[in-house]
Amino acid sequence: MQRPLPSPPATSPRTGRALERASLVAAVALALATVVLVLDRLRYGVDFTDEAFYTALPFRLAMGAVPFRDENSLGLLAGFFGLPVVQASLWWHGSTEGLMLVMRHSHLAFTAAVGGVVWFAARHWVGPASALAVAAVALTFSPFTIHGLSYNTLACGFLTMALFLAARARQAPATGRWFTIGVLLALASAVYPTLAVGAVAFVAISFVPRPPWTLRRPLLRLLAGGLAVIAAVSLLVVAVGMESVREVAAYMSAFQAQGGGAGKLVRVAADFVRLTPQLGALVASAFIAACFARLDARLLGAALVLVCAVLWQMIEGANGTSTLYIVTAVAVIAPLLAPAAGDRETVRALMRGIWWPSITCALITGWSSSNGATNASIGAFPAALCTLLFLQMAWRRSAAHGVAFDVVSRVGALAAPALLGAVLLTGDAKDYYGDPAQRQALTQRVTWGPYKGLFTTPERARALEEFRVKVLPQVRSDDRPVVFDALPGGYLLFGLPAATNSVWLPPAGPGVDRSLTVGYWDRRMAPTIAFITPKTARSGDPLLEILARRGFEPTAKVELGTLLRRKD
Repeated sequence: MQRPLPSPPATSPRTGRALERASLVAAVALALATVVLVLDRLRYGVDFTDEAFYTALPFRLAMGAVPFRDENSLGLLAGFFGLPVVQASLWWHGSTEGLMLVMRHSHLAFTAAVGGVVWFAARHWVGPASALAVAAVALTFSPFTIHGLSYNTLACGFLTMALFLAARARQAPATGRWFTIGVLLALASAVYPTLAVGAVAFVAISFVPRPPWTLRRPLLRLLAGGLAVIAAVSLLVVAVGMESVREVAAYMSAFQAQGGGAGKLVRVAADFVRLTPQLGALVASAFIAACFARLDARLLGAALVLVCAVLWQMIEGANGTSTLYIVTAVAVIAPLLAPAAGDRETVRALMRGIWWPSITCALITGWSSSNGATNASIGAFPAALCTLLFLQMAWRRSAAHGVAFDVVSRVGALAAPALLGAVLLTGDAKDYYGDPAQRQALTQRVTWGPYKGLFTTPERARALEEFRVKVLPQVRSDDRPVVFDALPGGYLLFGLPAATNSVWLPPAGPGVDRSLTVGYWDRRMAPTIAFITPKTARSGDPLLEILARRGFEPTAKVELGTLLRRKD
């Protein structure tokens, strides 16, 4: 027979208020420390590839490019969110100077907004102090250690905000929020199109099991919010024309690693089990907590310490890749911890409003991306925060034997999110995407151009300086560059409108249609200069032959690549 847990701690009201104030002070200190550590991290690493691509997209819009007609990448929808930031930076500096650091700070502002929504919802479930500790974790998660407004970070943030608002709305119906939830879900689907399946799953999970008479107004408001975003995107598509849409589809087909069949989903699950560090220990500790929750509060507290100990062990080996697996691992143990959390009504609201939709989205993002299991974390992050809430609720239940246990429970409630945040911050500080070096090797501060203010290796800093000295003096203000694959940062270095159908051309190979790029040169804008990376020069890309026939000749060669100019 199940023995119920003892009643809440027998502490005096005055002591309880003092402990609550102390918890809030500690949570504020934790949040401020998180902000300081993230701000410090933003100054390190120079990436010419993915991070530069996420900034080059809104930069291209700021330079007057027509969406989809000039830029064929679907990532352009995410680029719209960075457009105001890029425009403001260009207006202030008159160039791309310092643009990458500005974009990194804009990402921090976005994660702070996500954290604010998490706190707004979670304070009703675990109190303001514990909710603030969970909200601070939102500032620490940057998929692949890329701090920027990308389709990954935006989709994760919009999804997290939508699900937390939805879980709160289930307990305290405020129909006005459902419109906002619909907007957020549609935005997540717009920047990460396969998440549209997750949005449909959310509607099914949230509304189908409920009585019909409770559905009409919230569901209509939710759909209205989603349709508002769909209408805006549709107007954009109509404005640019269906021919541009067909070009986008043709361009995206050049990337063969997206999507997959059922076999890929099996591979994603297998990779997750095989590559997640200490997955077995984490699952076992959560299972023990679930078992001990049925016996005694003191045993439950010991099991929760075990869960936190496993998170502590994960810190040492954390890196930019392992943290992605760890986020998903923390997410999947929520059902094991749910029995220990108590408060069945809140648990049901969190499971249906956050966990189930989030895990569904994790399966979608893992399946549809070429990154596989690592991308599952983008959909799983809200579920990982849900796990932290269950841990905090369980810690509260364990505080049943006087003031000492009450103090331990409050410390544990803050320690659980602090430990996951420490894992993510450690992984973020171990890897610098596109800059393969550890922190101690990033000693040289860039003093010019879009990467101004960032620290990188002396070798990379010399390569940038060489580009500034040997390449930029040969570039005119009316030039229109094309930069070949794997170096979208070149467009930011030139600071000029791009002459290409995408600022990231897929590498030459079977199935890659170069006629799209050639057609763009013939119909829209022909390049006057080209920058060829050493890898492209060795690839035998057919575009190189076309450039040669059009009279392009080398004018400068540096470490980053070779500058070609069309003979007038």
